[in-house]
Amino acid sequence: MSQLHFLIAAENSGAERLARWLNENSDITVTDSHFFGQFGGLWPGREGKLESQLTWDRMVRAQAKRNSGRFLDLDRASYQRKLMANLIGSVVEFHLKESGDSRLLEKVCPYPGTSRIVFANIRRYCPESTMIRLVRDGRDVLVHHALAWLTRDAQGTDRYSYLIERRPDLGLGRFFDDHFIERWALWWSEIVRLGRKIQKIKEPPFLLRYEDLMREPGNGLEQLSSILKFEVPIEAEIKASQFQPRFRGQVLPGWSNFFVRRDGEVFQRVAGDVLEAMNYEVGDRWVDDLPEKLSWPPRCSQGELLEGLPFV
Repeated sequence: MSQLHFLIAAENSGAERLARWLNENSDITVTDSHFFGQFGGLWPGREGKLESQLTWDRMVRAQAKRNSGRFLDLDRASYQRKLMANLIGSVVEFHLKESGDSRLLEKVCPYPGTSRIVFANIRRYCPESTMIRLVRDGRDVLVHHALAWLTRDAQGTDRYSYLIERRPDLGLGRFFDDHFIERWALWWSEIVRLGRKIQKIKEPPFLLRYEDLMREPGNGLEQLSSILKFEVPIEAEIKASQFQPRFRGQVLPGWSNFFVRRDGEVFQRVAGDVLEAMNYEVGDRWVDDLPEKLSWPPRCSQGELLEGLPFV
C-alpha cells in the first residue's frame, strides 16, 4: 500500500508536533488510527479516568473468533488476514478522499508491551509502506510523560503532592520514583530496541532523532520530503520551536533538572544501552554527575515556575 506510511515514536517524543506540521504544510494527511498492537482494555484518559481502548487488529481477531469465515470457505487465519487488509485499505481510501491529499501518514505511539506486534504487523499488512522512526532522549520523554500523567497514575507520590495537592510542608527532593522509571524507561527502550533490529533489514526505516530535528529543522524536513515524496512550500515557516513538544503551552526544562542520582541509576540499569546506542551518552558517567537531591523548582521556557503551571 504505497499511499500509506508510518511515523513511529514513543509518546511525547515530538511526533505530534511533527505530524501537525506535515498535515498543514504538505499533501500528506496524518492520522492516528491505532491499526496495530493487539491492545484492548482500559487506559487512563487525560483527566485520569479509565477509558476503553481497542486497536483494529484486536477487534479483527475478536471478529474472526466469532465468525471465522465459515460461510466464505475461509479458515480463521485467512479470514482475519483478509479482513484486516481490507479495513486498512478502506480507512486509507476514506481519509485520502475526504482530505484530497495523495498520501497518508499514520502516527504510531505503541502501547506498552505492544511494539513487537506493531512492527511485525506493519511489515505483514503494509510491506510497501515507508516507516519513519522518531527517537527522542528517553530521559526527556520520561519527564514529559510524568507531568502529563500526574492526574492519571501519580496519586500517592511526592510529585503529585507537590504539584497537584500543593502541600506547603513538602519539599520535593526527588521528582520520580523507582516504579515509574522502571516501567516507562522499559517502554521507551522497547520501542527503540525493536526499531534498531528492524534497522538492519534490507530496506530499513528512516531514523530521525528529535534533537537533530531541533538543531537543523530544515535539513530534517528535507530528508523527510525525499522519503515521503512531498515538497516543502516556499512560504512554509520552518522554526525549531514549531516541533518542540509542549506541556500546557510551555517548553519544559531539560531532563537534568528532574533527575537525581537514584533516578539515573535506575534508568541506566533499564535502558542505558539504548542511550549509548542512540549516541546520547557514552557509558554511565552521566549518572555520577547527578545531584543526590533536587533544587527546585526549575523554570519553563517563558520563565514561569513549573509549580505554577495549571496541571488540572
